[in-house]
Amino acid sequence: MMKVAISIWAYLLAVGGAFAQGIELPSLISDHAVLQADQSIPVWGTGPPQAQITVQLGELETNVRSDREGQFHAILPALPASFQARDLRVSAPDGS
Repeated sequence: MMKVAISIWAYLLAVGGAFAQGIELPSLISDHAVLQADQSIPVWGTGPPQAQITVQLGELETNVRSDREGQFHAILPALPASFQARDLRVSAPDGS
């Protein structure tokens, strides 16, 4: 009985994860990151499969579509050197 319960739990976890997949960014993209001035800004990660992904950095914004595995890659235009902090926001239509 315990084996069946564990199997059902594992199945529900796997299926539920596929439907509740949020945006995930690599650890390189984290709080207090410093960007190279005057260079385009790549942002990549995983999200819901074939979803519209919005990437915002300060006033810059771009939209890309994730592939069937949920992988996405966006490029934001270069910014000049600045001491101004900017928030990076990556989102999908489902609010993730």
